[in-house]
Amino acid sequence: MTAASKDRYGERQPSELCPYTGASGYTYYKHTMLKHDADGSGIHPAASGDGVSGSHFIGVAANGVDLSAGLGASQMTLNVWKTGEFTFAVNGTGVSAHIGQRAYILDDQTVGVCIGAPCLTAGEIVGVPSTSTYRVRIDNAVNLGFNDHGVSWEWDQN
Repeated sequence: MTAASKDRYGERQPSELCPYTGASGYTYYKHTMLKHDADGSGIHPAASGDGVSGSHFIGVAANGVDLSAGLGASQMTLNVWKTGEFTFAVNGTGVSAHIGQRAYILDDQTVGVCIGAPCLTAGEIVGVPSTSTYRVRIDNAVNLGFNDHGVSWEWDQN
């Protein structure tokens, strides 16, 4: 195989919004953070300490889906934003000095910059709309690699 010597058509497909099947027994709320568990139990709402279990952040729910009664109760697909900027609640007080730092997932709607338990990284803080919210950029460029606690994880490309 040789290196390209001219422009090529890469057949790019947009993948900002990807459909998933949620896990039975959960209610997924619109614009909340989601993770995939390493144990194979599926997609769940994100929670504090997820970095310990080998879970990885997959994105933000684009729609609400109620699977609390089981998968057979709903035929709805869980659509997940894989890229973009979202506003989340701040654990503590949001300050402009945090812009450019990693936003760690504390629960499915809250992020912070200082954490006690190994947590997953949601993305980069790009704005502070108020002292109680951060604007967070989530995408592949931000989230590839290792989190600050040495827990290896890769961005889910499915």
